[in-house]
Amino acid sequence: MIGEIRLYSFGFEDARENAQKIVRVLQLSSEQLSSQKHYDYGMRAVNSILVAAGNLRQQLGDDPNWNEARIVLRSINDVNLAKFLVEDLPLFKGITSDLFPGVILPIADYGVLPACLHAVANAGVEIAPGNVQRMECKPEYISKAIQLYEMVLVRHGVMVVGQTCSGKTATIHNLAKAMTKAAVEGDEQFSKVQIFTINPKSVTSGQLYGLFDENTHEFVDGILAVTFRRCAKDTSPDRKWLLLDGPVDAVWIEVE
Repeated sequence: MIGEIRLYSFGFEDARENAQKIVRVLQLSSEQLSSQKHYDYGMRAVNSILVAAGNLRQQLGDDPNWNEARIVLRSINDVNLAKFLVEDLPLFKGITSDLFPGVILPIADYGVLPACLHAVANAGVEIAPGNVQRMECKPEYISKAIQLYEMVLVRHGVMVVGQTCSGKTATIHNLAKAMTKAAVEGDEQFSKVQIFTINPKSVTSGQLYGLFDENTHEFVDGILAVTFRRCAKDTSPDRKWLLLDGPVDAVWIEVE
């Protein structure tokens, strides 16, 4: 019912059927796909799909190549494909093909973003003084970078997981640089990106989140509070990404 109401508010005419398909996809995925800690089929997943569908509906307008079923299917794919393991992808695609029979998605138009990703990856990104990361522009890399871009559009926070030296940090910086390059070149769907990097394991929990000083009886702001305040004071339309770049630890991640 929530999905139906939200889809109606976005201008969908066949909202009930599409909402039922969204819920059914998530139900079947939870039953048939492997069990992973980062898989989520609850209300947050439904909300992300609905937000993506609304954004696409507004962006595409009355494009005859994109009917409502295609918009919903693309939203489901954009939100979910990035987090699935390789062995789960065929199962998920089988579920969506059964619920959306005969629906073939047109090639999505990301404007100048793919070209900017190629240019930035070839030029390299300096993620630290003297440390320039260059990426080989294979189709898999471009696909993952675009999937990360899709995640950023519909979620307030994103966790990028993977093996050490698998290119997580470099991909994030490359995407930010590519979005900035696209904005400079005049593509209005992109904004410049500012990245504020913190290694949460390099400081104590009190230094990260703030602490109460027993001597002065005052609360001392942590690095996160100072960074958030700095971002809030910036009135530019730039995107601000707070990048917590380090190993996931139960202490700092659960406090957050």
